Amino acid sequence: MYKEQFEAWYGSSTNGYFVIGMPVEALLSIGVPSQRIIINKSKIVSVMNEHNLSSDIMLKLPEVVNNPVMILESRTQKDSFVLYGELYDELGRAIMVSLRTNLYESSLRELFNKITSVYVKDNTQRFISNSKLIYTDKKRITVWLQNLGLQLPSGETIK
Repeated sequence: MYKEQFEAWYGSSTNGYFVIGMPVEALLSIGVPSQRIIINKSKIVSVMNEHNLSSDIMLKLPEVVNNPVMILESRTQKDSFVLYGELYDELGRAIMVSLRTNLYESSLRELFNKITSVYVKDNTQRFISNSKLIYTDKKRITVWLQNLGLQLPSGETIK
C-alpha cells in the first residue's frame, strides 16, 4: 500500500504522512511498541533533498523496517533506534533508518512510531563501533557485514 500511495503522491504536497506498517517481530523483541510506523511526507522531501537519496530508495523503506539486518540503540535520542537492512545507495553504502517510538500528535489522536531520518553515515564502521548493538539477524548479518567491509562492535558476537 505504501508503494502505491508514494507513487501517486510523489512530491505533490508535504502535508500528511504515510503508514509504513506495524512493527515486525524483530522490532517488537527490542521493545518497539505495537503501534503504526509512519513517515511524514515532509521528511521524505527533506531526506531526498538534504541527503541526496532517490525516490527508489524512499520507496524501499518498508524493506528495512520489515526486515532489519541490524538494530542499534540511538546514542542521541531516547526511545529511538537505528535500523540497517539490505538497502544501499548508488555507491553501495548502507542506508540507515532512524525510528523513534511512542510519539503522539494531536492530529493523529494515537501513539505511533515514526521514521525520523533516512541517510548514509560517512563512517559506518565508526558509527556501529560506538553504538549499542541490540539486534542482529543471525542468518544475514555475517554476509551483510562482509559485503560492506564492516565488523560488529568490539566484544559483540552474533547471538
